[in-house]
Amino acid sequence: MRGLPTLVFAILLGLPITAAGADNATQFSGVPAVLPSGTLMIEGHEVTLWGIDPLARDQKCWQGNVAWDCGEQALTALRHYITGHAVRCEVKSGSSAQCFRKQSGKEDDIAGWLTSQGWARDKQGVSDGLYADAEEDARASRRGIWTSRFQTAEDWKNGIPHYVQYDPAPPKRAIPAGAQ
Repeated sequence: MRGLPTLVFAILLGLPITAAGADNATQFSGVPAVLPSGTLMIEGHEVTLWGIDPLARDQKCWQGNVAWDCGEQALTALRHYITGHAVRCEVKSGSSAQCFRKQSGKEDDIAGWLTSQGWARDKQGVSDGLYADAEEDARASRRGIWTSRFQTAEDWKNGIPHYVQYDPAPPKRAIPAGAQ
């Protein structure tokens, strides 16, 4: 009987009900819009992507002494990645959700893609390291912010001049004996 009031409330609001029942009405889908803040608006739901530390829109990164708009480029990459695609989200906590881009019958984790492209970092305390491999791949391949010196999004927002350093020299690859 405990779930009945929640079910009635969800029906009245037109919220989707998952197969798990009214107490777990935590999924929704639709064609998203990317807001200037980097959050997604999907069918009236404003969500932040769960498990990652995205760049702030106005965030700068530095290559040597030259600043570039890495936050704006990350936002542009997100827009290009999801424009015209349906997205399904699973709410994890509050307004934070793990969202998936639907394409050709499969779903790709949007936060995982952003991290693999070097436009976000794994928030290990939240994701339990789900995106750690994607972050390491972006770092090793020098994609996105991993071409630069940058602040975490939190340090940027709080004005803390602490920088994540990157290794400007590409790693040397060992050539196996006999290979040329």
